[in-house]
Amino acid sequence: MAKKRRKRRKRRSTKPDEITSRNSEHVVEAHNKRGTLHFQKGEYDKAIENYSKAIELDDQNLSAYIKRSITYINKGEYDKAIDDTNNAIKIDSQNAEAYFRRGSAYYYKGEFYKTIYDIDQAIKFDPKNAEAYILRCYTYCELDDYVKAMADSNEAIQIDHKNPRAYMGMVTIYYKKEDYFKAIETLNKFIRINPNDADAYNARGLIYDIIGNYAEALSDYNKSIQIKPNAACYNNRGAAYRENDDYDKALKDLNKAINLESSHAMIYLNRGLTFHRMGEPKKAIEDYDNAVRLCANYTEDFINRNFKFVYAEDTAENAIKLLNTEINSPQKSPDDFYYTGVRALFRNNLIAAKRFFELAKQRNYHNLNKVEQHLENLKKRMPDEKFA
Repeated sequence: MAKKRRKRRKRRSTKPDEITSRNSEHVVEAHNKRGTLHFQKGEYDKAIENYSKAIELDDQNLSAYIKRSITYINKGEYDKAIDDTNNAIKIDSQNAEAYFRRGSAYYYKGEFYKTIYDIDQAIKFDPKNAEAYILRCYTYCELDDYVKAMADSNEAIQIDHKNPRAYMGMVTIYYKKEDYFKAIETLNKFIRINPNDADAYNARGLIYDIIGNYAEALSDYNKSIQIKPNAACYNNRGAAYRENDDYDKALKDLNKAINLESSHAMIYLNRGLTFHRMGEPKKAIEDYDNAVRLCANYTEDFINRNFKFVYAEDTAENAIKLLNTEINSPQKSPDDFYYTGVRALFRNNLIAAKRFFELAKQRNYHNLNKVEQHLENLKKRMPDEKFA
């Protein structure tokens, strides 16, 4: 019996350019994935490096532009984030996330009307995006349009009734209107839905603090720390201890807050005020200096650059008074120029701050590293100014 001949499978030919294209797609995707992994670890520069490589290989890669924009926002580089979202919108003019991210960057820059426009577009293309309504709610709060802010907060809650930021938007409205009891009612409602949300207890503790209910405030701060210890709650509890003259507990909490998050100005301001109350002006001044030198979170930490606590204490004036004790008039030493520069920052007089820090540098102030850090921060805040 004759053997059947096995049919030879015909090999499919693959063009070299098709292989190159598929390989390139894999490499782009690999860079995007690596970028995401670095982002999740907080390694923003490495994330940007990978997203940038993905864009170099494919300048129409929508995902890479959006992810890189998010990374820039997290770094506080909002103009670069806006550039990336502009490119994303050119690629897809109906992409809701691109508008949302650009709106977020404008929000952090304080350009609230541009934020409203972009969030309107994001909602148009994705009407069930709770986060978009929440951001627009916060933006309307900044513009003191509480009716529209409340409508957006309610819409966000309808979409996602467990979303903490939706409730916090409503709390912000009541807080800004000084309707503290409604703020507490809103937080009570949310805590019933999410009894293990540490931020909600922290926020309610802060409201209790404002209205002078010290026992309830401490109870909420303790609960928040029990669920999820974080810098914000240690900071708030430390401030509460200070206002009740319990300075040892205040310093213990504020030190913990700084160990957990060393780049937030409000914590240094709180500790500086604590040292001031304890009669230690040198330590207080050092913390006030740290607040304006080490912290890039000016918008977040210094509300409207006013440096005010919820206790209605004008911390800027307090700092200026202390700094005045360190400054001779007229200035006679590098120290005088340095402290005059720090004082100018508390007055938000950036031009004067720049001039006095440069004078301190020229006269060999004993800690030139601190002077350089101030000048570097001022360069970021004054990009059009010339520096010596």
